[in-house]
Amino acid sequence: MQASKSNQLDLLALEAINQTIERHQREIDDLNSGKATAELRASQRTMALQVLEASNLCESLNLELSRANADVAVVDSRISLDKQRLNQTSSAKDAQGIESELVTLGKRKSDLEDASLAIMEHLEEAEQKLSVLKVEKSKIDETLAVADDKSMQDLMKLQSGLQLESTERDALRARIPAEIVELFDKKSLRGTAVGRLIGRQCGSCQISLTAAAYDEAVNQPADAMVFCPECAAILVRS
Repeated sequence: MQASKSNQLDLLALEAINQTIERHQREIDDLNSGKATAELRASQRTMALQVLEASNLCESLNLELSRANADVAVVDSRISLDKQRLNQTSSAKDAQGIESELVTLGKRKSDLEDASLAIMEHLEEAEQKLSVLKVEKSKIDETLAVADDKSMQDLMKLQSGLQLESTERDALRARIPAEIVELFDKKSLRGTAVGRLIGRQCGSCQISLTAAAYDEAVNQPADAMVFCPECAAILVRS
């Protein structure tokens, strides 16, 4: 099979643009898969879970504090009532019973207030932790938003470039004889279809031709198609 020097150079250009298209398609696939931001998204999910857990703890502690305060209010009401009863009673026995109950209520109130104080301290720590976690999550959210925006811009550029490259490839294929394109496509299925012969080295497999193989290749007519004896790629001589 013969191919003009122009056709051979077009084959080199076709190989180059094929490789560019394949590389850009892989980059597009990676962007669409979210591979570039997978680690950030995992961090975002982890942080969101920590924020939720911290928020739930704060809600639980607030509820516990409300109950403790309500219990204190009940005891205060009972103390107030007992004091009124104490002031109104004329029975020494009743007065003694009321005073005993006031002591018990005072101890109960002290215990409840200590418990409320402990809950408040725990709640303050939990709220501080929640605040820190929210800030950290916000930073991750912002970083991810920037990364997503960049990924979208990169994707649009790659898709636009891919369309231009595909158009250029179609134009190249159209000006190369069909039988040569068919040969090129068959060789492309096995790897790099075309390589420039640089010195004695094949530009496809990077293996140097033997002296005999090199002499045979360079002594062929300019329009003769020669092939690498190692990888069978089409060799374009300089």
